[in-house]
Amino acid sequence: RHNETGEDNAAAHLRSLTIGHEVIVPITAGKLDLGPWQRVFYGEWDGQRKKRVIIKVLGE
Repeated sequence: RHNETGEDNAAAHLRSLTIGHEVIVPITAGKLDLGPWQRVFYGEWDGQRKKRVIIKVLGE
């Protein structure tokens, strides 16, 4: 059934497995608290589709 849509996105799934699909970042005083060599990157592997972002807040 998946192939009936004409999509060929196996490469996108494999990239997502190797790169990862979630990140935990510290926020202090309302700002990202990253180290001098840390960055957050977003890679779009599967074309422009609707996405959802889930934010979970832990602590105060």
